[in-house]
Amino acid sequence: SQGAAVFDQSGAGTVEGLADIEWFVPDAAQAAEDVPAAYPNGCQQTELDSTPITCEYGDLDSETVIVVVGDSKVLQYESPLTRIAEDEGWHVISFTMSACAFSTGMQARSGAPYTNCADWNDQVLDEVLDLKPDLLLNSQRSNAALTDPTDPDSGDSDAMVDAVAERWQQLADVGIPVATIVDNPTPDLTVYECVADNPDDLAKCTFDRDEGTRTSAAPVQRAAAERVDNVTLIDLNDYICPDEQCVPVIGNVLVYRQTSHLTDTYARTLEPELRKQLVPLLEAAG
Repeated sequence: SQGAAVFDQSGAGTVEGLADIEWFVPDAAQAAEDVPAAYPNGCQQTELDSTPITCEYGDLDSETVIVVVGDSKVLQYESPLTRIAEDEGWHVISFTMSACAFSTGMQARSGAPYTNCADWNDQVLDEVLDLKPDLLLNSQRSNAALTDPTDPDSGDSDAMVDAVAERWQQLADVGIPVATIVDNPTPDLTVYECVADNPDDLAKCTFDRDEGTRTSAAPVQRAAAERVDNVTLIDLNDYICPDEQCVPVIGNVLVYRQTSHLTDTYARTLEPELRKQLVPLLEAAG
């Protein structure tokens, strides 16, 4: 299985290329379990608590420190990031929380203000300011913050842009550079269920890239990044959805697991591209 390694081949990642795919991994029935080690290792805080959980990997004695902060959309890159960190000799310290963007705003969760996320954010900011890492790497799925912190129905994307930019500015003010991984397109279907139902017609399981991008956090991240000069965008989306229609299988690898998350198997194949965009940022920081 090659996943994103196939992109030098014609037709890779396109609807036309789907007709030639005879097998893929992981099996659709196993897709939901195809997750990075952070999940069995208990590295991600749930919405029921606000205490930051720390997990560390790479070279724990290294002087080069990267802090990973965000929700499951940054956690989905743990496997490739671990390999890069081990190769490059970086110390990675991770703080993630379910459905919680790193921002100064209040989000809604389950029809109520997500106060645990706001509390977690304040505590993680303190940790990051203490650590003074060489780089903060983040991403997010949420694209709305509340204009009224007490009203869960007041979610607004402009408010999230403000809240993310304000958080990044707090890091810029103390000289901590930020790299944010642009959120990948959001499917409007459950990809692995569709694939299980249509193994001989994978073209039924495609979705529109523009619409998938619009409903993701990418527009919020791009707008916030324009406001703060310490932020670099890491964009892997041409290797996740290279065409107008996003396809379910690329290079014999199933791309998506639950909702808009990548399978760990596919995320691992993004390692060369992630490395190419990430390593220069650490050289610049060093």
